[in-house]
Amino acid sequence: PAETEEASAPAGTPEQMGFDLQEGPEPLRYVGELFRTYILAERGDEVCIIDKHAAHERQLFEKLAASYGDVPSQLLLEPVVVELSAEEKTALLANIDLLERAGLEIDDFGGNSVFLRAVPADVEQGAEDLLVELAAKLAHGSRDALSEKTEWVLHSISCRAAIKAGDHTSPQELMALAEKILSGEVPPFCPHGRPCVLKLTRKELEKKHPVLAVVGPTATGKTALGVALAEQFGGEIISADSMQIYKGLDVGTAKVTPEETHGIPHHAVDFLEPDQTFSVADFT
Repeated sequence: PAETEEASAPAGTPEQMGFDLQEGPEPLRYVGELFRTYILAERGDEVCIIDKHAAHERQLFEKLAASYGDVPSQLLLEPVVVELSAEEKTALLANIDLLERAGLEIDDFGGNSVFLRAVPADVEQGAEDLLVELAAKLAHGSRDALSEKTEWVLHSISCRAAIKAGDHTSPQELMALAEKILSGEVPPFCPHGRPCVLKLTRKELEKKHPVLAVVGPTATGKTALGVALAEQFGGEIISADSMQIYKGLDVGTAKVTPEETHGIPHHAVDFLEPDQTFSVADFT
């Protein structure tokens, strides 16, 4: 048999970094997880940061779409009586075939109630909340085409069933998810169209003044991710969030606190009066 040579890991390498997947010319290497939210992986000279909830949501959406009409379901140990408005119940019962094809089993329970007997196999909790959400969407989108209804029913199911930010997830599960996303087996966008992967090359990281953009909806951990990247690569942070740039807009958790900065310089916080305009380009 041919002899193989095995390189030893450098001193100080985290234990989980020995967790590789051979794919193409370079192995995908699992590095770790940030804030129980983002998967860190590297391949060759590229580092990948993956939103685990968005990636898993897309994986489940593709699985549901592929098996629509024959989605595996599970009977609830204790069927749930769900109270709805009259409009929501009417919409739900009018679309019962659509729901059954997506793995849900419901019956009329009289009044404004329905009886939920079964849910898709991937839904482990929140069955009642899922049905309430679907009923509201079906009621408000009653005139939408069947294809549109089907799509957002599958969106809702996959979102409810997906792992969440903050959930404990094993390195093996995260590695498998990263491989599916980075190999192209699962599209690198959540079902709503938002990218779930940020890729950075070593060359980009080694530039004298690289600029990395962290974008996303409110309260998704952008501040924490920005701080973690700045700590990892010796950077500083320039805010482009109007809630942070404008003085006096201390709304909710939008304004970064001194504790959250971890000592990383933050520029353009409380920088402008509310009647002034700005462009991100002004600060780069």
